[in-house]
Amino acid sequence: MFESAKNNLTADIFPIIKRKHKSVKESLQKLKEYTEDNKTSMLQFFVEYQLDDKHAHKPAAIEDINAQNELMSNINDKVLEFINKSSEVVETSTIEAMILEDLEPSEWYDVSIEYINNNKPRAVLTTEDVSTFSTGERFRAYYTPLLALFDILKSQMREDAPFIILMDEAFDTLDEKQVKYILNSINTVSDLFIVTVPKGGLPMVEKTTRIDIIQLKKQELPGGGVITYALRNNLFEEIEND
Repeated sequence: MFESAKNNLTADIFPIIKRKHKSVKESLQKLKEYTEDNKTSMLQFFVEYQLDDKHAHKPAAIEDINAQNELMSNINDKVLEFINKSSEVVETSTIEAMILEDLEPSEWYDVSIEYINNNKPRAVLTTEDVSTFSTGERFRAYYTPLLALFDILKSQMREDAPFIILMDEAFDTLDEKQVKYILNSINTVSDLFIVTVPKGGLPMVEKTTRIDIIQLKKQELPGGGVITYALRNNLFEEIEND
């Protein structure tokens, strides 16, 4: 009965793994293409990914029956060994997590972000490196992979689902060139972009289709309270706040 159950699981699960692995590879390639798109800046980012050595044999099991059986037997042995060594009752969720860790294609790849800045040699991007960047460069280092992930998420959503991005006090310390680059990226992936910015607004860029500006103004009241107004088309709208 156990062998029969294992065979049925193998037959059911590998078509799912095949589809998931294809999606993971497409997402990694999209991440790479999006991140490496801007080649005009002195600060450039690159994405590299490769199979982790301990998972290198697993893609072959997607198509090969013998490799599938061997992989499932190895996972079975690993689970049994864990159960036998455990001094407590092993929960089903723990076993499920162990199996998924082995069969989840997104866990099979090592991903790194590399960069070139001011014609220096290409290197792996680390937190320490980012701390040496200018404010604008740090924004690029954070925004670029984030927007790439947004692009991947959008490709996995329903086509008729709106994609809305909201940011608070964005681009405060960026120069106009950096702002335009990031805005174009945001406008490419979002259907609606809502943002608070310092006085002066944002520039119109290539991917912008329309801008609506609302000016927020705070006013102190005689009793010591503060009220916020929105100024738009000479209309004053009170915004209630705590």
